[in-house]
Amino acid sequence: KGSPVYLFHLGDCIEGMVAQGGANTWRTTLTTTEQVRLYRRLLIEQVKTFASLAPSLVVVGIPGNHDEAHRPIHTYGDSWAIDSVAAVKDALDLAGGYDHVVLHTPARDELTLTLDVCGTVIGAAHGHQWRAGQAVTWWAKQSHGRQPIGDADLLLSAHLHHLRVEQTGSDKTWLQVPALESGSVWWRNRTGEWGQPGIVTLL
Repeated sequence: KGSPVYLFHLGDCIEGMVAQGGANTWRTTLTTTEQVRLYRRLLIEQVKTFASLAPSLVVVGIPGNHDEAHRPIHTYGDSWAIDSVAAVKDALDLAGGYDHVVLHTPARDELTLTLDVCGTVIGAAHGHQWRAGQAVTWWAKQSHGRQPIGDADLLLSAHLHHLRVEQTGSDKTWLQVPALESGSVWWRNRTGEWGQPGIVTLL
C-alpha cells in the first residue's frame, strides 16, 4: 500500500568554513560541529516521519562545495553532509525496524549519483562541477564520456539556489531546486537580486 518516497539532499546542507577561503566563518551563527549535529537530527526526523508513511523510503545525499570537510580536498566526497547521512544510517541500523529505508551516497571520490526512480532515471549532482549556464553542456559531456549520470532522464541540482526548469534534448529535463536559506546578502550585494527560498516536490 502507498507509494515509495525518495528524498534528495543535494548538497550544501551545512555552511562549512573552507568555502570561499573561509569568508563565511564570522557570518555563520553555528560552528561546523553544531551545524552537522543539527543537520543530522533534522535528517533523522525526516526519515522517521516519512518511514512511517511509506512502504519504502530512499534517501539520496550528495556532497556540495560548502560542506566540504577540507581544502585542498582529500577526496571529492569528503563532506560533512555525507558524514551526516552515514551517521543516520548507523543510527537506523542500531535502532532496527528500518529495513524499508535505504540511504545512498556517491561512491568514493565521486560527486554524483544516478538511480532508477519508478522507471525514470534520475541523476543527482550539486552543480558546482559546471559554470553558471553550463549544466546542459556538462550533462551532454557526461553522456559522451559514458558516465552513468549521462543516461539520466532528469538531472537534479541545487548549487545556484534558485528554481530553474529546462527541457533539453528529446526527453531530458534539468531541474535546479531553490535553497531553503533565508536569503544571501552576498548575492544581493553582487546582483541586486534576493533569492526566493523554496522546496520542490515531484509526483
